[in-house]
Amino acid sequence: GGIIALFGALTFAEIGSRYPVTGGFYKIYSYCYHPAIAFMINCIILISNAASVSAVALIGAGYLKGLMPFEAGQGFVLGVALAAVIVFFFVNYLGFKMSVKTQNVLMMAKIGILIFVCLGIFIGSGGDSAATAVASPAPASAAFSLDTIRMFGVALIAVSFSYGGYQQTINFGGEVANPQRTIPRAIFFGIAIIVGFYLLVNLSYYRVLGFDGIQMSKSDLAARHAQQML
Repeated sequence: GGIIALFGALTFAEIGSRYPVTGGFYKIYSYCYHPAIAFMINCIILISNAASVSAVALIGAGYLKGLMPFEAGQGFVLGVALAAVIVFFFVNYLGFKMSVKTQNVLMMAKIGILIFVCLGIFIGSGGDSAATAVASPAPASAAFSLDTIRMFGVALIAVSFSYGGYQQTINFGGEVANPQRTIPRAIFFGIAIIVGFYLLVNLSYYRVLGFDGIQMSKSDLAARHAQQML
């Protein structure tokens, strides 16, 4: 998933550095093809981004639910998700600089949380008992079966969510100093950092919870991981 994201990121970095404009998706499609196509693409992006924001807000609220000291129901999840969407809507409405400051603060907070999660690599031991089960080889006939390929594709959906977002950088190319250099570097190093964190976090989950523990922890994976560490 990281390799696929890197190819996509480098493609968008090349486009953004060659044609750095504000509102890149519409202007680039309009310039290369036709304004009607650009309009349709923006409509698709509007709908897909709204769905992505909703999905991420609900997943995040679900994780927060598992950390609450009280019994939180579905109403709590919906309320937190709705509040998050409204807050960040107004943050974006306040302008590019406010969005950048908010993004930087949240990014530092997320990196701090990820570093805490990754500490499980050094203190966890749940993966020892699961290593034997994972080490047993699968039948050769199942290695390239249609079901295996299908499961691999399904697994890539969540992975792609973790690596997504680099395509949005071409929308503010006109507001970045020295975009020919800044945009490619930001995209490349950003993807590289995320890939590194993603692999370390999954290794930490395995070390603390074990393979069976990861399978059992669906919506509360991060909460159960934190509880085991503490």
